[in-house]
Amino acid sequence: MCDLRRARKLGPARIGPVLGPASTVHRILTRHGLSRLSWLDRPTGTVIRRYARERPGELVHVDVKKLGRSPDGGGHRVLNREAGRPVRGMGFDYVHSAVDDHSRLAYSEIHPDEKVATCAGFLTRAAAFFHSQGITRIERVLTDNAWAYHKGLAWKNVLHELGATGKLTRAYRPQTNGKVERFNRTLLEEWAYLKPYTSNQERTEALADFLHSYNHHRCHTALGGHPPISRVNNPAGQYSCAGSATRFRPDVLSARPPLRRVPAAGRCGHQRRADEPARSWSRPSLSMTNLRVRPGRHDGFVTVCRPHLVGRFPVRAEDFDDLDNSVPLACDSAVDDEAVPF
Repeated sequence: MCDLRRARKLGPARIGPVLGPASTVHRILTRHGLSRLSWLDRPTGTVIRRYARERPGELVHVDVKKLGRSPDGGGHRVLNREAGRPVRGMGFDYVHSAVDDHSRLAYSEIHPDEKVATCAGFLTRAAAFFHSQGITRIERVLTDNAWAYHKGLAWKNVLHELGATGKLTRAYRPQTNGKVERFNRTLLEEWAYLKPYTSNQERTEALADFLHSYNHHRCHTALGGHPPISRVNNPAGQYSCAGSATRFRPDVLSARPPLRRVPAAGRCGHQRRADEPARSWSRPSLSMTNLRVRPGRHDGFVTVCRPHLVGRFPVRAEDFDDLDNSVPLACDSAVDDEAVPF
């Protein structure tokens, strides 16, 4: 089964009629880490070894992406392909990018070339950017075998000033620098080719907004749906997706309430029978951001009714002192990963 998966890239539906039930084939492929083709190197069929450094700044990936400049009035994405033919002499933009291995925090600049002085200046400014975001030291910088990185004295001088070690990928092996290569693809999909630009200047100005969105708001699948900034420096928890999610704030709610499953229609009178086995739910979808409590109408608890959940939540009396109107109960809308009995 594993050999067929590696050699011919067949799935359980194709392997099942030959070697066994499709469900059994899927379990075996999952056990060996072959259940997803995206986990395999397509040419060789070997499982891709994925890694992530333990702390920010331990390794920074650097690469350059070459883009053709967009003529004024737009190219073939604005006009049709016949009228928007490439203009001779427009030249290229070189997008220099640096990505932190641990946090995926990214920094990019657009330059007219990829010479040694340009690359060295970019690394200096990238290090300053990472320092401003909480990455105070860069230990290693991984690049491809371009002449500027391999032979450039200015590049080596900047590495020495930063106290970093320069690392080169194996020849013809861009997968080693895969994090910044994947970021280059994200640049194309979500910035360069996101919409038809009417000029090259318009596209250049849009890069800053994309980088801010990518670092502070865009959910990253490799980070569990959190933005890169959440892995760098977030002591106050100012980013809603950052850190380990908690259900309730301990300064407002003194204990985790019991929750019970109720009918989908939203009726709140359902009670679990004594002989009914308790069940667990790994990720309950409870949002209490808009929950409101009226003073004088509670007995130390507040009852929450949602389409699929019922709960009574203990609160403190001092939270309602000197309040005349209904006030919002401060609760997080995020949920944690531990099972909750109901």
